[in-house]
Amino acid sequence: MGGNLAKVIDKEAKKNSVLMDLQSKGISILPPNIGDCVACEKLLLSYNHMESLPPEIGRMASLKVLRVVNNKLSTIPPEITHLSKLMELNLAVNKITELPRGMGSYNHLRQLDLSKNLLTEIPAQIGLIGSLVEFQASFNELITLPPEIGKCSQLEVLKLGTNKIRCLPGELGGCQALRSIDVSNNKLQVLPPDIGGLGAVEEFSLSQNPVIEQIHMAAKGGRATLFDYLQSDEYAQVYAANKHLENEEPEDKKDKKKKKDKKKKDEEPQEKKGDE
Repeated sequence: MGGNLAKVIDKEAKKNSVLMDLQSKGISILPPNIGDCVACEKLLLSYNHMESLPPEIGRMASLKVLRVVNNKLSTIPPEITHLSKLMELNLAVNKITELPRGMGSYNHLRQLDLSKNLLTEIPAQIGLIGSLVEFQASFNELITLPPEIGKCSQLEVLKLGTNKIRCLPGELGGCQALRSIDVSNNKLQVLPPDIGGLGAVEEFSLSQNPVIEQIHMAAKGGRATLFDYLQSDEYAQVYAANKHLENEEPEDKKDKKKKKDKKKKDEEPQEKKGDE
């Protein structure tokens, strides 16, 4: 849209438009005058071709909803953290590798969707977003979750499926409002006992994780059975003995089978060769 887009934005700014729908417009570059839309509360930029956002976006003081789904964003300007009234931030389906500092400045953010990006970590500042209700970061490259997540006391939905997460922080047990947790298709071998104390959880997806046999068997009985087991004295001992697995790369199933077969073969009595 080029120059025409800048004119459209200028027109909307003068009208003090509350909603700006720029979805599926073939936009590659968002003009800096977007920052003049100080009355805009909802900005929709999904399904375009943008590789970046202008720092001027941080001047949109009234913005409550920002959706930039399915673009080509690789970085996010730090000025985005100036949007103090933001309630929903959706950056799913991009190429974002890291988040800007200052994420904890959001005092009203309820929904944060970072799914399908290239993130390897979530900043500790997420624990400062006390208003957060729904956090999605599935289909990234995450290895762990910061313990500060446990400070998100209003968090109800946590979706972290299809990452490379090896361990969950015990502090997650502080999120007593959690109703739905998805950690499927990760690299979890053990779970912190604190997870079992999340009494409001109705859905807990743990499938496609190389969990130890004790957790695997308990999970077969459903969420309630699993959570009861995680709080048991028996599991406390099992967890203590296997906690080191949180820092170890799970063995490939084929490698495990090879080791098992080799061990079995080594334990078999060797036949003595007769005298020739």
